[in-house]
Amino acid sequence: MLPNDITTGGVPGIASIVYWATGVNVQYTYFAINGALLVASLIILGWKFSVKTVFAVFTMTTILPIIQGATAGLHLLHDQPFMACVIGASFCGGGIEWHFRLTEAPEERILLPLLLINIVILP
Repeated sequence: MLPNDITTGGVPGIASIVYWATGVNVQYTYFAINGALLVASLIILGWKFSVKTVFAVFTMTTILPIIQGATAGLHLLHDQPFMACVIGASFCGGGIEWHFRLTEAPEERILLPLLLINIVILP
């Protein structure tokens, strides 16, 4: 979706926008934003709660440049942004579905709301 100038939601979407605006690689922005959220999570919610998320962030930060290098110059749906959006959304949704079916930790789904509740509502 990145070659078609289509962004996703959340941190990857913000990283895409920063990439288009400044040229900073996606993985650096992704790591910086998630790093700040992880520090807040570790301080507020503790290590036990955040350990899987730390692993996921480091894994994605490592894999992103590999995928970006392997697909450089490859534009499968260059002239079809709508189809790129449909296929990209299918992959994103399928990945989330796959994760939720395999994990037994529903607290990962609510990390940001838990942080907000602990910072804003329960000081």
